[in-house]
Amino acid sequence: MIFKIVAVSYMASLIANTVLLLGGVSLIMWIKREPMTNFIGKHKTLLSCIMGDALIILAYMQLWVNQNAATTLVGFHWTYFNVMLVATFNLLIYTNNRWQMLYTLVGTAIWPLTGKVTVPLVLGTLGLLVVTYFIYCVTDRIMHSGLLYTVLFIIYSAIWLAMTNDMFGHQSRPAWGRQIAALIVLNLVVFGYYQMLKSQLDRMDTFRHQAQVDELTNAHTFAMFNEKLADAFTQFQQDGKLYAVFTLDIDHFKRVNDTYGHLAGNKVLTAVAHQIEHVVESGQYAGQVYRTGGEEFTVILHDIREDDQEAETMLRTVQAAVGTLMFTFDGQQLQVTISLGGTHVYTEDTNYLQVYKRADQYLYDSKRHGRDAVTLRGRTLAR
Repeated sequence: MIFKIVAVSYMASLIANTVLLLGGVSLIMWIKREPMTNFIGKHKTLLSCIMGDALIILAYMQLWVNQNAATTLVGFHWTYFNVMLVATFNLLIYTNNRWQMLYTLVGTAIWPLTGKVTVPLVLGTLGLLVVTYFIYCVTDRIMHSGLLYTVLFIIYSAIWLAMTNDMFGHQSRPAWGRQIAALIVLNLVVFGYYQMLKSQLDRMDTFRHQAQVDELTNAHTFAMFNEKLADAFTQFQQDGKLYAVFTLDIDHFKRVNDTYGHLAGNKVLTAVAHQIEHVVESGQYAGQVYRTGGEEFTVILHDIREDDQEAETMLRTVQAAVGTLMFTFDGQQLQVTISLGGTHVYTEDTNYLQVYKRADQYLYDSKRHGRDAVTLRGRTLAR
C-alpha cells in the first residue's frame, strides 16, 4: 500500500511539475519573441526575468510548506526543489541577463542561511557562486553545445543536491533514485521543449523576414509597404505629421534583361536599391525603401516639412546617385537612368492609397516626358 502511495504521488508530482515548467518556458518564450504591445517589447527581458523568478519563488514557498508541514519527510518532498533547480539553471541561460545572474547569485548566497551553517555548506555555496558566474559568462557557447549544457547541469545539480542533503539529513537510496530520475526527466523535457519552440520560432522569423524583405534587393516588400503606408496615413490623421511618397522606375529595364539576361538585370536591381537605400539613410528624415514592382521602388519619408525645395533636392539626389552606377556586361558598359514621381499626403486624402496613386501617376508623367525625369506634385522638373 505504501509503495502504491509513493508511486502515485511520485508520478503525479512529476507530471504536475512538467506541466508547470513547460508553461513557464512557453510564457517566457512568448514574451521574448512575440511581444504584442510596445510595453512588452520594450521590457521583454525584465518581464522574462520576473516571470521566471516568480516561478522559482512559488516553488520555494511550496517546498518550505511541505518541509515544515509534513510529519514524514519521504524524499524530503524535493519535488519542488527539482522545479527550483531546473528553473534556476535554465532561466540563467535562456534570459542571458546580468540582472538574472545577480539575482541567482544573491539567492544562492542566502539559501544556506535557512539551515545550520557548516563548513561544507560554505564551501558548497562558494562553489555554486563560481559555477553560476561561469555559466553566465559562457551562455552563448552553452546555447550551441548540448554537451557543455549537460556537463554544467550535472555539476550545478550535484553541488545543490549535496548541500541540500547535508542541510536536511540523509535519505535512502530509493529516495535518491527517485529524486535524481525526476530531476533528469524534468530537465530533459525543458531542454527539448525549449529547442522545439526555438526551432519553430526561428522558422516563423524566417517566413516573416521573407514576407517583409525582398530577397534579391534587400528592400522591403510590397506587403510591408501597404502596411506601413496605411500606418502612416492613420498617424497623419491623428497628429497631422506629414509624410512623403516617392516612386521610381528603372528606364528601359526590359531592354537590359532582353539584351544581357536576367542575371544582369538582377545585378542592376540590387545596385539601384542599394543606392536608394544609401541616399535615404543619409537624409534628414526617417524613411524606408520598398520594392513595389519588378523594377519599381517606392520610398516613404516620415515627419517631413512641406517644402518643395527639400523634396526636389531629395529626388534629384536619388536620381544622381543611380546615375553614377556603371555596369559592364559582355564587354559593354551600361549606365541606367530612372524616372521619379513624388508627392506628400494632403488633408483632402480620404484613404491611404490616394497618396501612392498620385505618386505613381507622377512617375508615369515623368516617363511620358521622355524618362530620366522628375515629376514633383504634378510638375515635371526641368532636367
